[in-house]
Amino acid sequence: DLDGYHVYRALASGGPFTRQTDTPLDPTTFAQTGLTNGVTYWYRITAIDLTGNESAPTAPVSARPLPPPPAVPTGVSVTPAIQ
Repeated sequence: DLDGYHVYRALASGGPFTRQTDTPLDPTTFAQTGLTNGVTYWYRITAIDLTGNESAPTAPVSARPLPPPPAVPTGVSVTPAIQ
């Protein structure tokens, strides 16, 4: 009788954790926008049944968004060195 999952996020492994989902999620993936590059975020997941009972949370796991790599330079030419 699984209804879905709630996702919780914190800035430390010990919390406090804040729920990030308004309703139980059905999919197996979760994406967030608006996070700060280089900051470590901690997540826990709970399962919700059809009557609203919530499981104990999973152990916390961390994720840290990174900035995209720099753009490939344009307008650059390479000249081999003469030896």
